[in-house]
Amino acid sequence: MSSSWQQTSAQKHLLAVRLVAAVPLVGIGAQHLLGTAPILPILEGAGFPVPTILEWLAPTVEVIAGLLLALGWHARPGALLAVFSMFCALYAHYAHDWGSEPALVLPLAVLLTSLQILLTGAGAFSVDLAQSTQRKR
Repeated sequence: MSSSWQQTSAQKHLLAVRLVAAVPLVGIGAQHLLGTAPILPILEGAGFPVPTILEWLAPTVEVIAGLLLALGWHARPGALLAVFSMFCALYAHYAHDWGSEPALVLPLAVLLTSLQILLTGAGAFSVDLAQSTQRKR
């Protein structure tokens, strides 16, 4: 991956932005993987293809994206994964269980914060900033 993906400023508020996206991605992704929050019925109900594969793939992508964002290491690729994942989550909840669960706020928050990281970079307190600063020396 190109080093331009890691370019970022030292804006401190971006740590909070990254964590708003990262914590739900890791937490809910882990719940899906552990089976405490089954994702298969949502995938099947929304009509996604190959739901038994996506049952493991989707939450794995969420956890990886969340960890990349939390660490601020390759945060832009992590944010890109999160954006894709949240578009899918919004569609799945809209198509399957919109009436029984107000599932809009959390995926939207993760989507918007991930878009900000995608555009601005990881900011202060990130591996990306440390590595890009080190390259400049």
